[in-house]
Amino acid sequence: MTLEAKTTLIPHKKAKTLYLTIPASIADDSAFPFKPGEEVTIIIKERKLIIEK
Repeated sequence: MTLEAKTTLIPHKKAKTLYLTIPASIADDSAFPFKPGEEVTIIIKERKLIIEK
């Protein structure tokens, strides 16, 4: 089953950093593969954002 939810990119007020929030409906699901504080790799490929362990 694919999990899906809408979210927003939040800009940092003083830096060129964007924060991507992950809704609780995704983060609390047993299929969500990440833990808080875990280091991840972000890849942009063919106009898609991929997050890997």
